[in-house]
Amino acid sequence: MLSFALLEKRSMPLAGLPAYVVRVPILAELNSRYLRMTPAAMAEWLLNDLERAGALRRENDMLVATGS
Repeated sequence: MLSFALLEKRSMPLAGLPAYVVRVPILAELNSRYLRMTPAAMAEWLLNDLERAGALRRENDMLVATGS
């Protein structure tokens, strides 16, 4: 979900990601049922996986989509 949102928006403030994982129902449900992480920890987990996959990069205080 995050990678698709970034493709649409092209970038997102890094500081807003924990609130994003709380606000998006499927991410909140996934975290509630299975991961049980704090929003900040889940945000970092998502970022690390999407960076490894090459779907996004951190640029200053922003997340930037790398796909087209």
